[in-house]
Amino acid sequence: MIINSLKGIISGILFIIISMLLLQLISLLLSVVYNHFANDLTFLKNIKWIFKYLLGFPTFVSIMFMGGYITTHIAKKKSVINGVIVGGVVMVSMMWSALANAELTTTGLVVSFAVIVVIVLGGASASKKLP
Repeated sequence: MIINSLKGIISGILFIIISMLLLQLISLLLSVVYNHFANDLTFLKNIKWIFKYLLGFPTFVSIMFMGGYITTHIAKKKSVINGVIVGGVVMVSMMWSALANAELTTTGLVVSFAVIVVIVLGGASASKKLP
């Protein structure tokens, strides 16, 4: 049982970290292409927020949800603690890199709490399908 939990936790953490790194790479590439075209096409300057809020945030939430789902699916155990552990590790790793030269803000705390909640919800969704 503990081995399955550890496999689930490690799998969830690795899925989230790798997916977030890929999301950052895609975001960087889109930003470069966007800035290249925005110099020539002025209407693109007005829709910059679409990338951040309408594409980035839902993708971020989906990755966190799937990380919780994978954790519970591999662990084969209806447990909230696995999701909390994955959320905690992911949150600490995100905050560790973000806070290298900055202070923790209210927005950072809200996002950290939201990360844990979404991962636990993903796990709860997977646990409904377990026998």
